[in-house]
Amino acid sequence: MDLPATMLQEKRNKVLLLTKWYPNKYDPQLGVFIQKQAKAISQHSDITVFYAQAAQENSHSTYEIVVNRTPGFTEYIVYYPKNTMFFSPLVHAFRYWKSWKKIWNLLIQEKNKPELIHAYILLRPVLLAWWISIRENIPYVVSEQWSGYTNGRFQKKSWIVRKLSTLLANRANGRTVVSQFLKRNMLKSGFNEPLTVIPNIIDSHAAGIAPAKNHPSLMKKILVVADLVDDIKNISGILLAFQKIHGEFPNTELRIVGGGRDEAMLKELAGKLFAGRRVVLFEGLKSNSEVYNFLRECDFLIVNSRFETFSLICAEAMSCGKPVIATKCGGPEEFITEQTGILIPVNDEIKLIEAMRNMLNQSIQFQSEFIKAYAIDHFSEEKASFLFKNVYAAAIEK
Repeated sequence: MDLPATMLQEKRNKVLLLTKWYPNKYDPQLGVFIQKQAKAISQHSDITVFYAQAAQENSHSTYEIVVNRTPGFTEYIVYYPKNTMFFSPLVHAFRYWKSWKKIWNLLIQEKNKPELIHAYILLRPVLLAWWISIRENIPYVVSEQWSGYTNGRFQKKSWIVRKLSTLLANRANGRTVVSQFLKRNMLKSGFNEPLTVIPNIIDSHAAGIAPAKNHPSLMKKILVVADLVDDIKNISGILLAFQKIHGEFPNTELRIVGGGRDEAMLKELAGKLFAGRRVVLFEGLKSNSEVYNFLRECDFLIVNSRFETFSLICAEAMSCGKPVIATKCGGPEEFITEQTGILIPVNDEIKLIEAMRNMLNQSIQFQSEFIKAYAIDHFSEEKASFLFKNVYAAAIEK
């Protein structure tokens, strides 16, 4: 397939993107926001993605390399053998390194040596980016989205991890973060300016508005899309609030999309709260295209997190014209307005119930077309691509 004419008008830099999170066969939603940004960047640069993780099957004894190619964009996803013996972290680090060497050799064979390294999420990808930079004299930039800088988890890391993280990031030729909230917290943690804020992006082609539901007998659908990690996402708080309001709105169901370590506990809690009634549906892990189908069908989305550096799912719901209930947990309050949703305090069940009631009885009127236009204007691929293009240009010139 030939590159579009618009992609051939100017010099395209070869960029190697190393990432800690990325959609894979075990978790199609892991780091999907990174994949979206990478595809947006491919509007002006030739992007090669490297992602490696241990296979989940104990019987997996070989290095499986999955290659996906489209014009200007290539993904190398490596599944290396899982280690169940002693010294597991060291063995996994060695197999990650071996995975990387396999891909680097392919790049050299294909005469696709990068001109810039882009590392997503500290520490391992940035450590690898720094090593390549030293060995091959290639500049590197760092992008961060981890919520650990905002909730104390980074401060609990060992001194050597914290020191390496700040040292390697500060030595980079460019640094980006996903929100002003994350930027403030990273500056407090020892990271240096400039930290360029580039928000996550939505897939404007996948967005759309479902027909309005005007008949009162139709089931109203509340949607939650999240990793089922309760100490961060507080899904149990949503279940408790929904149980208390469901009697007022019996034609309402709660759909929960996602998976995680607390899935069994949350299913058990839902069973106790609703005594076997099928009003809470756990849909499991879904691909991003399937998530968009759930967004189009829902009446509104709830994000009840205690910490979020951005919350892409809020932006994606808005791109489908859906209003959002979200906590003031860091990222959402930077872009959710009175015209696009309702902001509530963290860990406030009363305010959550009040917001759900206002959504369900439509005491607050939201305009779907306005919400969608707002999201596309703020989180378009073109806007993010332009910002990253400037970061890349500055990094290569240094």
